Amino acid sequence: MHRLAARKLHKFEAMNFLVNVLGDPALPLVDQPNQKALQNVYALYAGQGKGSELASADGTAWGLLNGVTEYIDQHRRARSPDHRLDSAWFGPGAVLKEKAFREALKLAA
Repeated sequence: MHRLAARKLHKFEAMNFLVNVLGDPALPLVDQPNQKALQNVYALYAGQGKGSELASADGTAWGLLNGVTEYIDQHRRARSPDHRLDSAWFGPGAVLKEKAFREALKLAA
């Protein structure tokens, strides 16, 4: 966690990370099928997320990981709160959060 919080990111690194986690790295940014999700997570990372203004999160790999987590746990569209929770803990949301964690560790290495 300390390494992630110490790793400052450039805007383009952050967007590349999000495309790798939530999008299709083979496509250019403008052709990503989930533009809205990418923009929402980036907004959470860039100041709209809970705790995003803290020194450990502001512009860091830790803040980006937290933006992904907040989006999946609280903002991602779901049929019901129960479905959102199940997805975040055991389903596709959990898979995405694990992928984001692995990608964040690559940034901090």
